[in-house]
Amino acid sequence: MAAIAPLATQAASECTRAFAEQLMHRYEGKVTLREADPATAEAKAQRIAAARRLRLAGIQAERECLHRLQAKGSINDETLLVIEEGLDARQLLSSAEPLRG
Repeated sequence: MAAIAPLATQAASECTRAFAEQLMHRYEGKVTLREADPATAEAKAQRIAAARRLRLAGIQAERECLHRLQAKGSINDETLLVIEEGLDARQLLSSAEPLRG
């Protein structure tokens, strides 16, 4: 985080600053999960698990909508496959379990 903070303040664009701040927030959460007292780490793990469930439910809803669009002929098979690849990647990332160690 110490390496990212100066870059965030020096970033030329608001988009880059926002990304750096999100990245620092993510790393702070990882530190909390791994190094905090057990109660704080457990609370953080529960929030992560809830967010993961929401992301996975959203991905599933997108997938169902995608198949409805294909069934109606609104998108072709190639488009379905391209979008599904993105959904598969997001699902894989969202399925990863947080580790404490």
